[in-house]
Amino acid sequence: MSPRLALVLGNGQYASELYSLIPRSENCLVVTLLPNGLTTITQNVDFYGSVFELDNIIRFLREGEIARVVFGGDLGIYSKTSKIAKELIFGGKLIRFSNLSYIFHHFREISIVTLLQFAERRLQENGIYPTLASELLPHLKPRCGILNEGNIVEPPERIQSLAQRALSAISSQPRLLVRQVVAFDADHIIGVERESTDELLRRVSRIRKREGAVRTLVKLCPPQIRPTMDAPVIGPYTIDHCAAAKVDILIVDCQVGIVTQLKETMDRAIHHRITIIGYPQ
Repeated sequence: MSPRLALVLGNGQYASELYSLIPRSENCLVVTLLPNGLTTITQNVDFYGSVFELDNIIRFLREGEIARVVFGGDLGIYSKTSKIAKELIFGGKLIRFSNLSYIFHHFREISIVTLLQFAERRLQENGIYPTLASELLPHLKPRCGILNEGNIVEPPERIQSLAQRALSAISSQPRLLVRQVVAFDADHIIGVERESTDELLRRVSRIRKREGAVRTLVKLCPPQIRPTMDAPVIGPYTIDHCAAAKVDILIVDCQVGIVTQLKETMDRAIHHRITIIGYPQ
């Protein structure tokens, strides 16, 4: 039987979990968008590609008669290429050598968001449909409401207010990443994602927490991006960084969000007394 599903995996815990839980067989191909040696997925990979080699990836998927594709992990769009992308965009020495650099440099409306939108459209035009991993592995989808009750629990109207403010903040997207995360002290925004969730939390950890303030982290899917291309994901490392940043409450999208390594994530939240809330965006 011809393969019908492809896992397009990058780096990190989420990619590893998908790789281990979705059996690789004649019905499932594995593609990685990071070079061999930079990805945690190193065995039984059918195709090593690049996030900027879309036509080659689509050709491979069509030859494998793939109908659905699940994206997971750090795909190398942001952290692995951030320094290079900045150099390309702002006229660095690599401008001469890359078609991608030409596009970024000369077309100011082009961004990571627009590239993801284009990639999704091209896949669908070729009969390949991005799919949420939680459709295949329902336990990855967080339930709505309180997932873990820590030291502090805010009323629902307060959670809704913070989530709506976070959605407003992530409605404006930078060029080099997909912004999903906003940090609050009480009602004040103290940080928005510029690099990754972990990097934001490292910055937040250096901000003095006001006495009596509830520190909240909100991670939701921005309206410009379909979660099938880049879902909001939390996991054990997220909880560790939240603890280091003195976060009291973590709010995650419960409709399209993902909790990877659920038991370990919950165990760490219990240990650090961090409240986790699934928010129905």
